[in-house]
Amino acid sequence: MLKNEMDLRSYQSISILDNVLPDPIFENVVKFITNNKNEIITNRTSYWYEFYDPKCPIEEMIDYLKLKVQEAFPNNSVGAEWWVQYKSKEDMGHVLHRDIDDKYYMKTRKVRRPIIGSVFYIGQEDGRAGNLVIYTSPFSKSPIYVPPEPNRLVLFDAGNFLHGVTDHSGKIIEEISSSKNSSSTENIRVSIPVNWWLEQIEGAIKYS
Repeated sequence: MLKNEMDLRSYQSISILDNVLPDPIFENVVKFITNNKNEIITNRTSYWYEFYDPKCPIEEMIDYLKLKVQEAFPNNSVGAEWWVQYKSKEDMGHVLHRDIDDKYYMKTRKVRRPIIGSVFYIGQEDGRAGNLVIYTSPFSKSPIYVPPEPNRLVLFDAGNFLHGVTDHSGKIIEEISSSKNSSSTENIRVSIPVNWWLEQIEGAIKYS
């Protein structure tokens, strides 16, 4: 069974904000993702943004969300890393993981984690498929399930909390080979993960 809304909101380490964007901003983000779908799927990269000089509607969204993120989890982030995830029904799901600065780790073998992580949802997958799964401590045996409602923002400690996305049958994916980003443009679920950092990530790429 999925946790209901009251259960979800009772966890102080997770913040869920519904209808978080005003309609004009939400509509601009949806339009941008729709019009740039093939480019985003082909590039499959994350972008670095340092606030208040947006180059696309997603960065305008980040500027709007910054204060709400600060209210939920006070921090001194200097920038945000964002990317877009597409998942078709056939390859729904994402392996359990913790977010780190991957390029920094490959260069130094040191782990650097975001101060806070977030996921913004554009679309919704019915039932248990495509739900965000979060283990709120290393000792958690039962995760929290968060359904991907449109215009919902989920905030949590993505650098320390093990998390992933359930597959088409609602199961948690534990093997990395089972998870991939969709190359399909049909029947897709779209989310925008945004990690908030205290320092610029290694090899940062800005959207232009």
